[in-house]
Amino acid sequence: MHANDQEKLSGVFPPCMTVFDENEEVAYDKIAENIERYNRTKLKGYMPLGSNGEFRSLTDGESVKIIEVYRRYRDKGKTLIAGVGRESAKITIEFIKRIADKGVDFATILPPYYFVGFMTDDALMRYYTKIADESPVPVMMYNAPKFAAGLTFSASLVSVLAAHPNIAGIKDTSKEDISIYINAVPKGAHYCVMAGTIEKFYSGLMLGAVGKRADVRDVLIYRDADYLHGAEANKGAAEWSPGQSARRGFKPGLAVKDLPAGAVVATSSTSVSCL
Repeated sequence: MHANDQEKLSGVFPPCMTVFDENEEVAYDKIAENIERYNRTKLKGYMPLGSNGEFRSLTDGESVKIIEVYRRYRDKGKTLIAGVGRESAKITIEFIKRIADKGVDFATILPPYYFVGFMTDDALMRYYTKIADESPVPVMMYNAPKFAAGLTFSASLVSVLAAHPNIAGIKDTSKEDISIYINAVPKGAHYCVMAGTIEKFYSGLMLGAVGKRADVRDVLIYRDADYLHGAEANKGAAEWSPGQSARRGFKPGLAVKDLPAGAVVATSSTSVSCL
């Protein structure tokens, strides 16, 4: 990863929700409205097609169209991080190539987990290395055990892959202490560690993480990115918790005070990169 890539990851990122209409079709116009609202904030960029983006409920065609909406409405200078994980390296590479020319800056990749018992460090090393070797954009490892049959990255895996020039970092939403991943990064490696819960936000800052994620329960992150500075992040976590729905995945349209229903809030996690 180049120094410029590290700058692109320094700031606050929302895990962008995929909005659906009453017929369970993707509401691309509502997604565009979200982007325009994000553009009026200090958010560093956008993170669509992740768990909040319900990528498992989307066809590849829908996913590509969503990225096209982000390309059209994104604000100059904001970073676009797209979720691209598939069950094989080949299919993941093919999908990355489909969206690489649509303004995507980074691709986050959930590990394959259907045959989770075979996902050893060696297997994961070969999986991420092959993708990184062939990807036209920098990739990021996505450590999310609750979305990957309990699969958790080891510190040794991170230590080895952090040296790859096209692997920009790790987005960690595990229950592991974030310090094990921060300390695993070899000296001199340009590799970002991003945490996936608000509980890790402050501790990660203090430990020197270059990137983090915070829980969307602190909905104020959308309204003012500066709110998540320092220890206040932990207090914010308990102030708001969204409901859930079974429609097309698990999230209904949400409304927060003066914000329109279904147009703004993702319902489980929000990404944050440390400065």
